[in-house]
Amino acid sequence: TLVLAATRAASAKDFKSAEDLRQRAVKITSRFPSGDPRIGTTQNTLGLVYREEKKYSDSAKAFESALTMLERSYGPESLDVANIDFNLGSVLIADGKYDAALPHIQHSRSIFEKVMGAQSLKAAAAYCLLGEAYRNMNRFDDAEKPLKQCADLREASAGVESPELADALYNLGLVYEDRKS
Repeated sequence: TLVLAATRAASAKDFKSAEDLRQRAVKITSRFPSGDPRIGTTQNTLGLVYREEKKYSDSAKAFESALTMLERSYGPESLDVANIDFNLGSVLIADGKYDAALPHIQHSRSIFEKVMGAQSLKAAAAYCLLGEAYRNMNRFDDAEKPLKQCADLREASAGVESPELADALYNLGLVYEDRKS
């Protein structure tokens, strides 16, 4: 409850309250037995709070901690692990650490496809994130395919008037524009 309240506070840009709630949540989880998956879940949510505050280094550390704990609890191919890998990849991209983000994005995409299906919107999001990482690395040929896959999945799911499709097409357009330069 505290972590969710901290997330809502951070989303509302009330970072002072978010920080206070986060500290209280960490204090409570310190009483949980070692390896309790609730600790990993709490760390993941703290990573989300830090990401909202643009504290990317702290966010990455929280996600890495959550990833380690939940891989032990649920296995390396669980949906919870995929979500945290995706979160970690997104924060590494936000911090400009594109090479470090790639394995996390690729792992999350693989799990999303296995668990939710190759046509899932989570897989589409991972393709978009992968394309964005490659585009930011000026690897335009590598960026094109995942961005096209993302656009195709989003169009099939929500139609041509979808804001998510527009985002994918915008990033694909940036790849084509940058490729000309």
